[in-house]
Amino acid sequence: VDYFTAELTPLALISPNGGELWYCGDTEEISWYWPTQKTAGTDKVEIFLSADSGATYTKSIINSRDNTGSYIWTLPKQNGTATDLTGVLKSTCRVKVRDINWNELSRPESEDFYASDFSDGDFEIKAVLVLNQPDSYVDWTYGSTYSITWDYYGAASDIGNLYIKRDENSGGNGYDIPIATVAANSSPYSWNVDGNIAVTNKVKIEQGSDPAVHDESSQNFTIGGDSTLIEPDGIEDTWMVGEN
Repeated sequence: VDYFTAELTPLALISPNGGELWYCGDTEEISWYWPTQKTAGTDKVEIFLSADSGATYTKSIINSRDNTGSYIWTLPKQNGTATDLTGVLKSTCRVKVRDINWNELSRPESEDFYASDFSDGDFEIKAVLVLNQPDSYVDWTYGSTYSITWDYYGAASDIGNLYIKRDENSGGNGYDIPIATVAANSSPYSWNVDGNIAVTNKVKIEQGSDPAVHDESSQNFTIGGDSTLIEPDGIEDTWMVGEN
């Protein structure tokens, strides 16, 4: 009797497989190949996220998903919303897809490589900052107080401090005028407007630990002077035509 061996093709993660750059709040596809895909609802997988190059997969993206070969994941915007992204704003992220019945034969996962696969290389997840005010044209008065406001996508504890900067030349001077250093979750910031009177001002917010994460005013805004009329103030004697 002749014998032959039939070897199953293992589950294979397709994306993300290393080198990708994903942002909090974006929608990305996690895809994989699994040769024994069945009718939807009868064959399921679970998906995990690692922030330490695959040493551990402690964060669950989804704990039960039809094995369709694809899952569309919207990365959470803020800490505590949907999947908790605390600790994963890093360049050492990986994803693992695993058959939920991977241990049905009571084997160690390291020996059951047919039922799971993970990213071959690291990819990066970055925060997102959105400046809300001043973003369009406003006319602010020197010496008065106004609110600088923003939204942040990602865990505030991971983003850390933000730099708020100003530029009097539509951003052409590299935002060389510091306003404040604040925590990511401290919006709004009350700014007592200072600097030169100008119509070409812009503001920029920037992650202190990663300057590539930033946002700036989309239009110039004005810083104007404040004027007070001294005379006539309404209590003068009658002025006659021709008098000085």
